[in-house]
Amino acid sequence: VGDLERLSAVVLTLPAFLLMRANNRVENGRLHPVLSSMFRVTDGVRMVMHYMLFIDVNEPTRPPDAPITSREIFSYAERNAVFLSDHGVCAGPRVMIEEFLRILVDGESIEGAESVVLDDPLESALTSIEPSFDYALYGLQLHAIVFVLWNILTRTYEQLCAIVEAWPAEKSEFFAKFRQRLYDAVTFMRTHSYIGTEESRMRRDQVFADMYAKSACGLGFSSSPTTLSECLTPVWEAHDGEVLEQLCSLLQQRLCLGTAPENSASESLAGCVMDYLRQERAVVRAAWEIQQRINHLLGRSSPGRPLTGWDLYIYYELQEARRRPPYLLAVLKEEIGVRINITHDTIQITDSMTG
Repeated sequence: VGDLERLSAVVLTLPAFLLMRANNRVENGRLHPVLSSMFRVTDGVRMVMHYMLFIDVNEPTRPPDAPITSREIFSYAERNAVFLSDHGVCAGPRVMIEEFLRILVDGESIEGAESVVLDDPLESALTSIEPSFDYALYGLQLHAIVFVLWNILTRTYEQLCAIVEAWPAEKSEFFAKFRQRLYDAVTFMRTHSYIGTEESRMRRDQVFADMYAKSACGLGFSSSPTTLSECLTPVWEAHDGEVLEQLCSLLQQRLCLGTAPENSASESLAGCVMDYLRQERAVVRAAWEIQQRINHLLGRSSPGRPLTGWDLYIYYELQEARRRPPYLLAVLKEEIGVRINITHDTIQITDSMTG
C-alpha cells in the first residue's frame, strides 16, 4: 500500500513539476491533455491509498507494507464510497477503471503500446522524469515531517492535562481558562480527530516513518538522515536554558495567584511545553532544509523570511480543517498571553500582555 502511494505520487509530479519549475515552465492552460488526464486518473489511486493508510472510519487502516491488488483497490473504493464526493461522482466506467488498475498495479501490458508515437510535448516531458521524481520524494518526506508533528501535539495535550489536574497551588482566572482549553482540546481530538488514541497515533507514526525512509532510499542521499526519528531528534541549543526560565516565569505569573510561591507543578508544565517547543523546532528545521532542496530543484528563489511553526499549522489547517486539534502555541497566546515563535534555529517567547 505504501509503495503504491509513492508510485501514484511520482506519476502525479511529472505534470506538477512541469507547471511549477521556474525555467521552461508549462504555462497554465497549456499542459498536454495526456498529462492532465494521467494526473486525474492516477490521483484517484493516490486517494484510495491515503484512505487505506490513514482513515479508519469504516474499516481498519492498513500498514504500509500490506500487499494489495487491483481488485482489492476497486472493492475498497466501492465499500468506502471513494467514487463519491461533495462535488460529484467518478465518471469513469467500471471496465475502464479496472483496466487502468490492472495496468498500474498488476503490470498488465498495454495492447498496441509499441506502435504509439508520442507528441513532442510528451517526449519533452519524459526528459524531466528524474527531477520530477525527486520533487515527489522530497514532497513525501516533507509531508511525513509536517504531519507527524500533530501526533506529538496530541500527546503533549494529554501530558499537560495530567499536570494541571494535579495542580497544587492556588489558581488564577487564567488557569481556569487555560485548563478548560486543554480539556476541550483533548475531548475534541478523542471524539473528532483521526489521532484520538495512542494506537491510532502509533499507526500513523509507522506510515510516516515508512514514507520518509523509502523516499530517502529513492533519493539516494547517504549524507542525509535515513530515518524520520533521526531527522526529528531535538537538540538542546545554547539559548534553550534562558527560554525555559522565561517560560517558567510567565506560566508562574499567569497561572498562580500573585502571592503563591514557585511550585514544582509550574516547573513541570514549563518543562512539558519546552519539550514540545524543541520538538517543533526540529520539525521546522527538517521541513526548512527539505524546502530549500525543493526550491533549488524548481529553480525558485529562497523565501524572504524564515519558515515558522505557525506556517506549518496553516498548512495543516488547510488540509484537515474539520478534524484538527487546536495549535498549542495559539492556546498559549490566547489564554495566557504567551506569544511563541519557532524557526529552524530559534525559540522566541514574548509577553503579549505587555507588548
